[in-house]
This record gives sequence, structure tokens and C-alpha cells, in this order.
Amino acid sequence: MAEPDTFLYLSSAHTRMACQDFDPVAAVRDALVAYAGDQDRPAGDADLRWSHGSGAAGRCGAVPARLPASGTGTGIVVRTASTTDGGEHRAGHGLALLLGVVPDDVSCVVAGDHLATLSTASATVAVAHRLAPAGVMTVGILGADPVAEVIAELLSASQPGLVHIAIHDADPARAYALGERMSGPLRRHGVGVTVTASARDAALGANLVVTATRVASGQAEYDWLHRGAVLVNASPGDLSREIVRRCDVLLVDGWPQACAEPRRLLGRMRRTGELIGPGENRTASDPAARRVDAELGQVFGGRHPGRTGRDDVIVVHLVGLDVEDVALASHVYRIARWRGLGVRLPW
Repeated sequence: MAEPDTFLYLSSAHTRMACQDFDPVAAVRDALVAYAGDQDRPAGDADLRWSHGSGAAGRCGAVPARLPASGTGTGIVVRTASTTDGGEHRAGHGLALLLGVVPDDVSCVVAGDHLATLSTASATVAVAHRLAPAGVMTVGILGADPVAEVIAELLSASQPGLVHIAIHDADPARAYALGERMSGPLRRHGVGVTVTASARDAALGANLVVTATRVASGQAEYDWLHRGAVLVNASPGDLSREIVRRCDVLLVDGWPQACAEPRRLLGRMRRTGELIGPGENRTASDPAARRVDAELGQVFGGRHPGRTGRDDVIVVHLVGLDVEDVALASHVYRIARWRGLGVRLPW
């Protein structure tokens, strides 16, 4: 039983330790299925934005996220993000606050930086498991931030047929550092790794292309994509209008969040009438609008096929839903209580 007037604090180190004891890909996949079937999603979030004279900008958001599967759990995710005057997007630190997740109603605060990275990586790997074509698999990753490393780790341990990962980053030193760190772990799974001189070289011929850069405008081009390839966009700025318009299947993790975010391409296309959501009808003013085919949870839950043909080029846009972070945090909390991790602090 918890001590009165205290809460459990789990640092990034505690979170990483707890994450070794459950399957994060399954946790995120199940959270997306529940979210897609939830008829009573949270209505909105609290959002604080600011800008500097240099042109850089920042954001801090707080979003409530229920756990539909449990029927009782509620989480609030607070995270910061900033945009430099050069247009690079940088994720900041965050927290996940768990309220009423377990019967004795102990509250918990979980450091959110690793949760955010792990949820994006887990969603990407869940997409690969479900939608990548069967057989020999190669992966191109654009961007060498921490999420790229976690994606490579999870894929190498779980993706059948994976033989090679190519990495590119606008900063060659960052790309080579990641390639050096990952070469040993990947080799133990029979997976090779190379660092390429261009984004195009990393993407050409890959069955799975992951864009996870910091840039504000699209890097990837449609003609780089192999027939049957899956492109997972985990960056605010890596999609182009050409990719959105020409792909065979367009999926998002959360449509309301994708179309509401002003800095992301899908949100801009929504406001200009170039894009409509799943199930929405075209109107006389937008007869040629591109449709988002489904949310990921509908695909994972069997309500949408995702891939309809072997040669389909599939594009998946990840906004990063707070329900994913809350789902991971609830597993972290459960493991932490079992292992005795964390520090109990007074309110």
C-alpha cells in the first residue's frame, strides 16, 4: 500500500530498466487499437506556445489520455518541443503523470524522454511487422537521433528477414557515430549496417524507409521508393505533397491530431482542402482531395486491410499519440512496483 501524500517518481534510468521487462511494440499496438475504437476520446489539450525574436519557437503541451482497455486509468502527458531559427525541430523533456491506474490509486510521475522515443520506435516496428512485404528486408533510416537507434534495436530483434540497415543524417558525424554504436548489436542478429552519403542512397531499394530527421521541409522523394515499400514518417517535416498524393495507401496514427497540427504537412493540406480524413465525403469544392485511408489502430485491429496489393506504396504518418506514452508508462509503473524501482516523494 502506498504511503499517504506521496507519489512515485521514476527517472529516465528507472524507465529504461523497466522497459526491458515487457514488449513495448505490443503495448503501443494495443493502445492504438483501443484508441481507434474509442468513441469517447479526450476532447483536447492544453497548449502553450512561444517564439523568440530570432524566429525560434517552443511548445509545451498537456494532453489527457485514457486507457480504454483498463477502464480506469488516466494519464496526462506534458512535453516540450522547440523549433530553432534554422527550422530544425527538437523534442524536449517531458513527464507522464499516471492517475488511478491501479486499484489503490497510487499516483506516479514518469520521466517522459525515453517514453516518447520508445513509443515512436515501437509504432514504427509495429507497422513493419504488419505491413512490410514478406521475404528479405532492407531498411533505410533518414536521421540519426535516438529514435533511429531504438528502431534499429527493435527491428533487428524481431523482424523476420531483416538483413541490412542504411543510415543517413545531414550531420555525417552523427550518422557515423550511430553506425559505429549499432554495428556490433546488429551483427549479432545477422544484420549489416552502412552509412550513406545521401538520403536517396539510404532509401533506394529499401522495403522500409523511416524518416526521423529534424528538418522543417521534406527530404524524401516519391521516386526513391521501391514498389511495395512502406515509408514511416516520424518527423514533423519529411513528407512532401508528392508523396502524399501519389502513395497507394495513406495511414496516420491519429487523424484529429494530424490535421490539427499547423506545422505538419497533413494539417496544412487539410486546411487547404487537399486532404480529407477516413470516412469523410468529398465535396464539390474538393473533388480531387486525397483521402487518409485509415488510422493505424483500425489496421492493427483488423478493421482495415492496410496493404491491398504486394506493390502498394504505403505511407504512414506518425504524429505521436499521448495514449501511446501513457500505455508505456502504465507498464513501466507496474514493473517498477514489482521490482522496487523509483523514489517515493512527498507532495
